[in-house]
Amino acid sequence: MLKPIPISCNRCGVCCSSLIKTKDGISKGLFLTEKERDLFNYDVVKPSRALGRKKPEKVISYQLSVSPCPHLEGNVCKIYEKRPLTCKAYPFQISLSNDIDTDCTEIRKVLKPNEHKFFDPPLESKEALNKIRSYFTNRVEKYMKTGYREWNYDLSSNEWIVRSSLS
Repeated sequence: MLKPIPISCNRCGVCCSSLIKTKDGISKGLFLTEKERDLFNYDVVKPSRALGRKKPEKVISYQLSVSPCPHLEGNVCKIYEKRPLTCKAYPFQISLSNDIDTDCTEIRKVLKPNEHKFFDPPLESKEALNKIRSYFTNRVEKYMKTGYREWNYDLSSNEWIVRSSLS
């Protein structure tokens, strides 16, 4: 059985200050659902993932294209009660191994390297991660036809990059 991670936010603001990350050659911002993009001015929101055959045809998620978050005031979130799912899940991130963002100062206090595989996310993080997974599943299932691909929008180049087939 996994142990819960004993963390509490110290309001350092690190999570809201470094929102653009580069992984596998693609720069991505904070994940946003279609509804969550309305929490921000549209000039700081870009598409994130799309589905399509030869080009992106249907955008399925969005991303914040600036860092720090425009809702961060001092080290306090101005929209905390209605913050995006990614923020609720933090420092846990969607991946096959439920990665933890080790930039989080509280996580660094309680976890040793690679120890996150032995811990269970707190309830709020777990619920947010499940909602994000469900969000993607519901959108991808509609397009699970042979030849559809996943496209990722790279903030560095401002271009779509094909990542995989959905067959």
